[in-house]
Amino acid sequence: MKDQLINKGKALLDEQLSAYGLGGLFGGGEGNSGGAGSSAGSATPASDGMNRYQLGIDGVGARLSILRIEGHEQLSEPWRFVVQFTAPHGLSMSQVLSKNVAIALAPGGVSDLMGAASGLSSELMSAFNAFGGMFGDKIGQAFNAPIGGFSIKRITQMASQGASIAGRVSSVAGKMGGMASGLGSAAGAVGGIAGKASGLLGSVGGALGKAGSGLSSLTSAVSGAAGALGMNGGGAFGETRALYGIVTSFSQLSTSGDEARYEVTVSPRLQLLDNTRGNAIYQNQTVPQVVEEVLRKHELTGVDFRFELAETYPVKEYLTQWEESDLTFIRRLLADSGIWFRFESHAEHGCDVVVFGDSVQQYQDGPQASYRQPTGNNDGGLEAVWDMSVARKTVPQNVITQDYNYRAAQSGMKSDVNEQKKDATTRGQYYLYAEHYRDRGEVVQSGNEQDDLLGQFGNLLDGLGDIPGISQLSGVANSVSGAIGNVKGAIDGAAGSVTSAVGSTIGGITGGASGVGSSPVDFAGGGGSGASIGDMAGSVANSVGSAVSSTASSIGSAVSGAASSIGGAVSGAAQGIAGQAQDLMGQGTDLLNKFGFGDGEGGENGEGGEESQEPEGVGQGAWYGKLRHQRLMTEQITISGKTTLAHLAPGQILTVNGSPIAEAGGGILIVSVESIGDRSQAYQLTFTGIPYDALRPYRPALLAWPSIGGTLPARVTSPDNDQYGYMDSHGRYRVKMDFDLNDSWRKGEESLWMRRASVYAGETYGLHFPLIDGTEVAIAFTGGNPDRPYISHAMHDSRHPELVTAANHKRNVIRTPANNKLRMDDERGKEHIKVATEYGKTQLNMGHLVDAERKQRGEGFELRTDEWGAIRAGKGIFISADGQEKASGLSLEMSAALNQLTQAKMDMLSLTDAANKAKALVADIESQQSLLEQRLNDLSAKVILASAPQGIGLTSGEHTQIASAQNMTLTAGNQVDIGAIKNVTISAGGGVGLYALDAGMKLYASNSDIDIQAHQGQVSSWSTKDTFIGSGKRMVLSAQDELILVCGGGYIKIAGGKVEIGAPGELLIKTAGVTKQGPSSQEAAMKSFEPNTFKERFVITNQSTGETLPNQKYRVTTSSGNVIEGVTGEDGLTELMEFSSIERIKIELL
Repeated sequence: MKDQLINKGKALLDEQLSAYGLGGLFGGGEGNSGGAGSSAGSATPASDGMNRYQLGIDGVGARLSILRIEGHEQLSEPWRFVVQFTAPHGLSMSQVLSKNVAIALAPGGVSDLMGAASGLSSELMSAFNAFGGMFGDKIGQAFNAPIGGFSIKRITQMASQGASIAGRVSSVAGKMGGMASGLGSAAGAVGGIAGKASGLLGSVGGALGKAGSGLSSLTSAVSGAAGALGMNGGGAFGETRALYGIVTSFSQLSTSGDEARYEVTVSPRLQLLDNTRGNAIYQNQTVPQVVEEVLRKHELTGVDFRFELAETYPVKEYLTQWEESDLTFIRRLLADSGIWFRFESHAEHGCDVVVFGDSVQQYQDGPQASYRQPTGNNDGGLEAVWDMSVARKTVPQNVITQDYNYRAAQSGMKSDVNEQKKDATTRGQYYLYAEHYRDRGEVVQSGNEQDDLLGQFGNLLDGLGDIPGISQLSGVANSVSGAIGNVKGAIDGAAGSVTSAVGSTIGGITGGASGVGSSPVDFAGGGGSGASIGDMAGSVANSVGSAVSSTASSIGSAVSGAASSIGGAVSGAAQGIAGQAQDLMGQGTDLLNKFGFGDGEGGENGEGGEESQEPEGVGQGAWYGKLRHQRLMTEQITISGKTTLAHLAPGQILTVNGSPIAEAGGGILIVSVESIGDRSQAYQLTFTGIPYDALRPYRPALLAWPSIGGTLPARVTSPDNDQYGYMDSHGRYRVKMDFDLNDSWRKGEESLWMRRASVYAGETYGLHFPLIDGTEVAIAFTGGNPDRPYISHAMHDSRHPELVTAANHKRNVIRTPANNKLRMDDERGKEHIKVATEYGKTQLNMGHLVDAERKQRGEGFELRTDEWGAIRAGKGIFISADGQEKASGLSLEMSAALNQLTQAKMDMLSLTDAANKAKALVADIESQQSLLEQRLNDLSAKVILASAPQGIGLTSGEHTQIASAQNMTLTAGNQVDIGAIKNVTISAGGGVGLYALDAGMKLYASNSDIDIQAHQGQVSSWSTKDTFIGSGKRMVLSAQDELILVCGGGYIKIAGGKVEIGAPGELLIKTAGVTKQGPSSQEAAMKSFEPNTFKERFVITNQSTGETLPNQKYRVTTSSGNVIEGVTGEDGLTELMEFSSIERIKIELL
């Protein structure tokens, strides 16, 4: 009956307050019930009349009576409530499991009218807080715009963190004009608030009077109390905490004759993400973007989650979900970036909401309670905190992070961070390797350094007192605080009166009920009892009405006075601020720069010329070091306690008045809550938290990072099924991971660019066979981190069969897609190597040569091509057929060749001596010796030496030319044969000498003439023995001037048409007769020869382009020392040059 009376009183008061737009302060009866069901369908908690804990399941209309409830809540984890309840038989799994649920946790032991008074006090406080917030916002806009969340209450938080500062002080001047009018409007609004408050308080009296009438009517309506108060008021929560979730487990514990006992586990919808396990890849997204994508994949929409982040997070090139649930995946990513999350209940939509935060600005203002150890079994209806304890431990002094970025291999990546340099209790060093960041970053200011800046900021604010109006604002703030205190005091006094009156009334009602009987019929039937209830209810209403009405007038006066003072002060302050804000702009700008919010240069460019998109500092090594140290500092101090604050939840700041723990003085950030309640004991919570400190933000515990110990299969991809390797400027590839089920990637963009491991690598050297589209590769991971993949090696598969199998297991093969190959066969006794390319079928075959069917086709080596071939060696070439067993000896072992050349030189020297004695033209032995000793020996010069012990053959199908710029020596130990089917010519610019030592010399012409000529000299023929000149027909001896035959002193001389015969002895003529006739003569044909001169012109061209060079000066130097200079014509030709003999010339361009 006590709870029913409270609910009825709340409903009546709420009805009156609704007329002033303040309805719903106390639950709103049916209206609140309807709000709870908007998300969960019909999952509205159904009251069982006396139970503080209410449960509603979507689609279940039966009354559910909670026996026991146990809750587990923690920051960055989905909460879990285990509820045991009774219900009629027949609840099936399909009715309950995975259904939407609403749970109501109502406070106990508080009278309805005291709650009404407290609610009114809270509403007035909210109004003044709203003004205070507006007032604070204006100051914030004036000096630090746009600094979100700047209020008088938390100026120190704003100054220290600075994370919510979105702009710069330089915008102050532009906003000063609007500030005066804005503050003027604020003053007017305060006046309106005061007026409305006065009217509201007046109406409260009427409402309480109406409540008294309603209570009086209980006498006649007691028989219907169960229906009118209990059942119909089930949705009125008052300070009730509403939780919306989904059933994740359902058990039937027992069954009796008329009902069954069940147990359900209720969690937020986020918990369902734990049922989805998978592997996925995310590219070029921030952590919040990845989290949002996962949430939307599970059909959570914008109303179901909210990001309230102070940081702007960097784009992650590659993130992998590996063998983990979706819930674990997003929790891991969030914790890694220092982002935590908490839950709210959305009354309008009736759903749970997950809120993500990363700084103190996202903490919730939590409840306040006094520290009081409960006595006995009654807490008097007052919520309290007790059994508080604190645990303190030493944490590392600093965090060192180190990583390696191959894209900036020479860059230092180490950072050293100490967030609390003034903390003398920290000890040790916490070293973290491979946190996975691209740049070292700069170490940001620690909390202690921010303390120093905070002092400077405070000094700046203190300096504002010199501005006209600022001191007035300070006084106004004090006036407002005093006025609010007076209002609250008056209301508390009224509430005390109301509490006393209601307490006595409830006591009387309880006593009356006990005296009449326990059943509603007995209670209603006793007329005396009914009259007593009415009298007491009327007394309550009168007492409350008097207390509140007497206070309303003083409250209104106090508020109106405060509003008037504020209006005048604010107006003056605005004018003063506008006049002097410009002078403070420079100071504010400097402080903002020290806080790290000045205009800075962007991040460094990434490797490969791609500009980094990461915000400065965030995502870098120092940033990770800061997060990790903040996490360690989170664990330094842990506060625990117990409370009856039913609506206490993780993420709230709990204020405990009179706490015995010093660290709790500034508030406690609630990290976890364990709660339990049943019908035999009050709802009790055990909480853990950390001291609230604006400079020591909470960071969630890191989750274990998945590790991949081996390799995973993937295939190389390219945008257009490239025939050749598709890679970037650093030789990296993109692959499609086999585990990735996402088919929406654009081809060739399924992964980040991956490095390929190599057996050999270095600066400008290495080993790289390009991987073609579709090639299977094995992906390994640096340190096992799924976010750091690289190509370990390539694999053969059914689409790309192995080159070496059982069929050719003796071979070692390297073959490219274009059939360039290196084949090495290790079959003993048949070893061979083949280096080949398809172009021109160019091959080098060595060893046991085989054909395509592996039939032997030769031994040794074969160098062949269908195209052109060239053998080039800049220092010399030695070609030898001389044996060198088992590849022993030096590569230039040429003693056999040199011996042969030396023997040839000796032979030539002997012949030269004989020729010299015969006065014949001799060979140039010195040149041969120089060639042999100074050039050919050990290839001391750029020469070619070919040697074969048994012969060298040179043949050509058409032409063969052997040329030498200096000397050419042809020596044979036996015989030299020169033959030609047609002509043999021997020409020399100097002389030609033929000398035969022993076998003589023969000159034959079988079918034509022999013609011997000396164009400018003599022809001499000599023999120490007989000389025979004969002719088968005629012989003609002719001379142009004179013909002489001489022998033994006698002669015949023919000259000038005369014949002279002379002899020292007799002239014997043997003849049959002598005939003398008249004179006669006969002419012989004489030959004449042109002088040996040569005339030439040369074309001067550019060797690179082949173009002629007109008007080019030149100089020609002949081997005889003559110099000719000139200029080429328009056609690039030199002047005509004449030479008397064959000479070598050198042409120089001037």
